[in-house]
Amino acid sequence: KSACQDKKIMLQTKFSVKSYDVFPNSTIKPSALQHYMQQFAREDCDEMACTYQMMRDVNMVFVVTKLGISVKKPVYAYDELEVRTYNNRIAGVTFEREFEFYRDGEEVIHASTQWVVVKYDNRQIVRPRDFPFEIPSYNLDCGSIPLPRSIDINSAEFVGERVVRLSDLDENDHL
Repeated sequence: KSACQDKKIMLQTKFSVKSYDVFPNSTIKPSALQHYMQQFAREDCDEMACTYQMMRDVNMVFVVTKLGISVKKPVYAYDELEVRTYNNRIAGVTFEREFEFYRDGEEVIHASTQWVVVKYDNRQIVRPRDFPFEIPSYNLDCGSIPLPRSIDINSAEFVGERVVRLSDLDENDHL
């Protein structure tokens, strides 16, 4: 049982994995999981009176900078999942948000993410002290996935090219 399950501090919602969010073997695509996570983070912020429109009105948006996902058990099309998400801590300019995905009460996926707030027009980072909305930090021990401070660019390998299409972009003009 997660240390976070007993808390009433985070967004908790249920959803069903759609058939278009899975590979041909019916397991969830990482990109679909990321779409769900982005939406749930937004809904959590909405509940804290920090809506997307309010942020855009002050020229700010959240953007994800790092992500770690641990899939403990496969998730399939039509699975009914419950997700819990919350801002766990603020470290420097980074908001560290956790996602816990449960099926039948068992955690099947855990994701740790790092977000920053940027000015929408020029993508300049906004320091948390200059952020005009209150986003609580809970500093819970909930199995966060360690995310590296930096990526060794020399360890990257070329795997292909892809043209970015309009349909790949979200409301922030991000992939």
